[in-house]
Amino acid sequence: TGYATIENALESFQLGSFDFVPKPFDVEELVSVVDRALRFFGHPAPGPTTDTTQYFLGRHSWARLDADGSATLGAAETIALATAPIKSIDCTEPGGHSNQGECLCRISTQDGFVHRVWAPLSGQIISHNPDLTADFDLIRRQPLAAGWLARVIPNRLEKELVNLSRLEPSNDS
Repeated sequence: TGYATIENALESFQLGSFDFVPKPFDVEELVSVVDRALRFFGHPAPGPTTDTTQYFLGRHSWARLDADGSATLGAAETIALATAPIKSIDCTEPGGHSNQGECLCRISTQDGFVHRVWAPLSGQIISHNPDLTADFDLIRRQPLAAGWLARVIPNRLEKELVNLSRLEPSNDS
């Protein structure tokens, strides 16, 4: 888009876009999104694997509301299924703030690409996933559970949940 606003990013995900590339961008960023899309659409569609209700920003990122009033945020299938092995993760530091539709984390992969994870909710970052320090691959193996990225105290929850799609726990036996 020529007008990179949060509203445009949210609308593009609601309309089913694979990702959102705001201007200005460099060629490497565009190539990383195209590479991830090609990898993603070459995989079989995953089935629901969650036992809790999760809210999704497109197929890109997710949020789970926790009992203590916080929310857990993570990367969804377009990151987890479609990237090379992860080399590093750079997230907004605890005490910082995430804004829905803006960059929460940058994931660098061993193929030299950097993938932005868009925040599904706004809020103050209270922690990162300590298990990712020892095992980045948790994002790829268990993206909707152990591979979470950050926990936040949401500050516009009711207003922002309407921008997300909801996945209920599976009752399959």
